[in-house]
Amino acid sequence: MSKTQNAKEAFDNIGPSFDFRNFMFLDDYFNEPFLRGIFRQCLYRKNSSMPTAGVWYDFSRGRFVFEFNPEWFVSLKEDDKIKDIEDPVRKFQAYREMILDIIRHELYHIMLGHVNGERRPLDKSKWRMWNIACDLAINSYLKNLPSKGCIPGEGPFKDWEPYLSAEAYYERLLKDPPQQDNQDGEGEGG
Repeated sequence: MSKTQNAKEAFDNIGPSFDFRNFMFLDDYFNEPFLRGIFRQCLYRKNSSMPTAGVWYDFSRGRFVFEFNPEWFVSLKEDDKIKDIEDPVRKFQAYREMILDIIRHELYHIMLGHVNGERRPLDKSKWRMWNIACDLAINSYLKNLPSKGCIPGEGPFKDWEPYLSAEAYYERLLKDPPQQDNQDGEGEGG
């Protein structure tokens, strides 16, 4: 079987039983030793009621939990950044890179202390705004995210400067929330 046929078959076989931990692209991901260490410390849970993916801290187990909606990961095959790619090898590679950046995104939330409560606002009504600010800070550095993510310079954040801290984005969000139709950024979960 050719490389093109392999890529087409692999892409076509991504379905409802999706679990990124068993997917063949993780070999490259595990070449990032620091993130690999964080990745190995997480518990993983499929959660179809979660819109995307997220991480949170389970105090009863003393571990971070990485929850993900497998249907959402499968739906990314139709993302605007992927669906129009004709070459099966490039299409599979683009999907693979998108999944890897989503995993990196969630692990950066852990690494940067966004989910353990120390930096999050005390007012629970502002937690969603804080999550968006954290997403903006992280997503400045990730180039293969889904089309509807919270990314400085794109969509409702097209006039926003990249590479700021979560705190800087949070202050701006409080003063000048963007006008948006749909805010589907990857989040940090529950």
